[in-house]
Parts: sequence; C-alpha cells; structure tokens
Amino acid sequence: MADDDYTPANATALHAVRRLKERAAYDAASVHAVLDAGLVAHVGFTVAGSVEGSEYREEWPTVMPMAYGRVAGTVYLHGYVSGRLVKALSAADVKAAVTVTRVDGLVLASSPFNHSMNYRSVCVFGFPQLVVDKDEKEAALRAITNHAFKPFAADRWNDTRPSLPAELQTTAVLRLVIEAASVKTRSGQVHENVENTEPYFSGVLPISSVFGTAEPSPHNRAPVPDYIKKMENSTIS
Repeated sequence: MADDDYTPANATALHAVRRLKERAAYDAASVHAVLDAGLVAHVGFTVAGSVEGSEYREEWPTVMPMAYGRVAGTVYLHGYVSGRLVKALSAADVKAAVTVTRVDGLVLASSPFNHSMNYRSVCVFGFPQLVVDKDEKEAALRAITNHAFKPFAADRWNDTRPSLPAELQTTAVLRLVIEAASVKTRSGQVHENVENTEPYFSGVLPISSVFGTAEPSPHNRAPVPDYIKKMENSTIS
C-alpha cells in the first residue's frame, strides 16, 4: 500500500464502500482531513471473555468513544494502564476499527425515504500496539492533547505544567497504524424526483459546532491565552 493511498485491493475488501460508491474516497489526504476535523473517535473491538473483570466467557463486540490524536498515518489512543480497554486493545493480534463522523446538516425531503444527512465520515482499521518507547509515548500524548487545537496551530501541551511521573506511569498509549481506511461524505441539496414532490418543505438545515467563551476555573490564576481567545465563538470546521 502506498503511503498516500488506502484504495482497497479489490471490491470485496473490508473497507471498500459498496453503496453510493461515488461518495467514497481512499486517499490519505481525505482520510486524515476527516480524522483531524473530529473530536471524538468511536473505537470498535472485541472483548475476550478472558479479560480480567469480564462477567462473560464469550467474546463481545465493544465500541468506546475516545479522545485521540493523529501523527501521519498513525492514530494514537490512551487510557488507564490497567483498564480493561487497554488490556483488550494491547493483546496480541487484536483488530480494531476507528470511526469519526462530522454531521454538517439535516437533509429534509418531501418524503421520509429521501431524508438524509450531510456528513463526513471515516473508517480506519488496524492492529493496536502498546507504545513502550518513552519518546514516542510523549509525542503521542502531545498529539492527543493538541488534537482539538490543530486548526489554530496552538501547542496546548507546552502551555500546561509538565506531566508528573505518576501520571505517565498510570497512562498507557496505544498505537494504531492505519492499515486500511475509507471516507464517505455527502453534501448538497435533497435528491428526489421533483415530479413526485408534494407541497411539503424540503431543503437542508445546516448544523455547525461553535466554541463558546472560556470559563476560568475557580482556582485559575492565569489570563485566558490568546489562542483560546481566537477559538472563542469560532466554528469548528
């Protein structure tokens, strides 16, 4: 696989978009753009019955919302070092799927069967691995911390106190190199047969997410940083 291309090798590949193929993209730029636009990833994996703390002996599929960061073609996740999620994802030969979706509007048609949403979504697949290298772990935690600030070129990691040894010791980082990925998007107006429409409203209701005004904590002693002031009342693209 080329570094700039996640095109499926064949039509039956796991990540190949089969319905409305014209909405699909597999290039790294498209994949990375949707990952960078999101704030929460949903991570899907299977929890084995042998995982400590599980009441079940059989395997169960699990999906967890998680903060994340991206560095080139790698997605980083983090969690408590002895947590069930970290144990499950760091086991040998575990497969994981990571999805991120941004909804940009409600598409309202004259028929409920033609309703839709304008959206940007990405599905990536890979094999999670526990990060043991100290420098990579710090770089990953920096990427996760700075993820929401990427569009503003802000380094939140360096605008916080240094991490304590105990914090680093109790936090595990997982590396998921993107093995395969696909993007699917929809934009624009309603798609329906105009000749069959009735006198009911049809159109698009846009959706946008906006940062509010920063609310200092009761124990805060610092002024609001300039990069946060720039983020206030701005639209999350």
